[in-house]
Amino acid sequence: MKEQKWFVGTLSYDRKQLVKLFAWLLWGDFVVMLMMSVMPQLLPLSLKHYGASNAMIGLLVGTIPVAINFIFNPIISTISDRHRGRSGRRLPFLLWPTPIITLFLLLVGYAPQLGEYCHQTFFSGLCDRNMMVLILTGIFVIGYQFFNLFVAAIYWYMLADVVPSALMGRFFSMMRLVSQLAGFVFGKYLFVYAEHYMSTIYLAIGLLYLVSFMAMCFGVKEGQYPPPEPNLAGLNPLKWLREYFKTCFKKPEYISVFCLTALFNTWCAASLLFNFIGLNDLHLSYQAVGEVTGWGALAAVPAVVLGGWMVDRIGATKLTFMAAGFLSITAFAAFFFINSYTTYLIFSIMLFAGIAFFQIGQFPMFVEVFPKEKYGQFSSANAMVACSLMMVNNYGVGKFVDLMHDQYRFLLLYLAVFWSMMLIPLVIIAVEQNKNRKIKTISELIVENESIAEVI
Repeated sequence: MKEQKWFVGTLSYDRKQLVKLFAWLLWGDFVVMLMMSVMPQLLPLSLKHYGASNAMIGLLVGTIPVAINFIFNPIISTISDRHRGRSGRRLPFLLWPTPIITLFLLLVGYAPQLGEYCHQTFFSGLCDRNMMVLILTGIFVIGYQFFNLFVAAIYWYMLADVVPSALMGRFFSMMRLVSQLAGFVFGKYLFVYAEHYMSTIYLAIGLLYLVSFMAMCFGVKEGQYPPPEPNLAGLNPLKWLREYFKTCFKKPEYISVFCLTALFNTWCAASLLFNFIGLNDLHLSYQAVGEVTGWGALAAVPAVVLGGWMVDRIGATKLTFMAAGFLSITAFAAFFFINSYTTYLIFSIMLFAGIAFFQIGQFPMFVEVFPKEKYGQFSSANAMVACSLMMVNNYGVGKFVDLMHDQYRFLLLYLAVFWSMMLIPLVIIAVEQNKNRKIKTISELIVENESIAEVI
């Protein structure tokens, strides 16, 4: 009996090779998700401890890094699409930034100690200790976010290049399971130590990420790619920009996907302050809030499994539409009914599940809609539009909470509005996909009839 093979581009996998590929990618995803949990979960707590306002937290943790993403993501992504090397077109952009990311992660973790040393030794007459810590933290966070942009963007492009499309739904379901596991581990077993051992957490996760992610980069192999299209814009930046926007923004479904991502990423801005609903509004302990985060991530596992099955059964667009409606209703209800640890836990679990459903459908939708040969370029345009809203949102959501006198439950109302707006682009995407299917069917019938006529 002939062994089954799976293909993507010039790559082919038997069952053993596929298991090896999935093992490397899933382990890589686990350490990346663990590493990326550090900033949104721990950094706002540290900044708050040293006197930063909610608006400053949103500006430093969100707006400035997003501005960096907005400027550099299209350049990095387009260069990656066109790069041809012995290691592939994606892996070199993942491998070399990893040690630098780790360095900045450690510097952020030890910014309080470094700030105190610099204040005592060099700048005692210029500013107080807290301001010195905040200045250093800001510099280190910007450095971390710039180099992490390579991994945060290009890791997803590599998945589209090396995972067979026939298995994409099931692989992404497993990937989300691993991500939820990383969230559970961080919330349940690490967040509880954040109050007294924050720097140690940064150190441990940073070193784990360094060793594990570099090992994954050497364990995964890319295929061969055809030569890139001629660069019609040459070195003229204005021509390049015109060609970039003309290509990426020419169809309604592209623009709708971009808007959808931008609206959903409102969650990223609000998540920076989400733990304060438990810590400030409900006066829960770090341990209790960590347990809610951990159990919420773990409870989303059934949603991930069910979501992967639903993508194959009803399609990614329908699943994301259902998830968007569920999230908007749940966030609106949570605003009125969260008043204790129990209700905080219940609604957190519901929100985690809704986010898991949405994300399970989101990536397969990108793979379906964006052209394969320019996947990085279209993904960067997607990120650029999302960044445009996030640059406003990361500062705006903090300012909004400041105006609400630190009543963090108003974040839920904020999210409910934005998540409701996601339904509009989803309807447009569904309509355009239906049109494209009809056009494709008609084209196939014409070709079939022409072939029959030639035979006759």
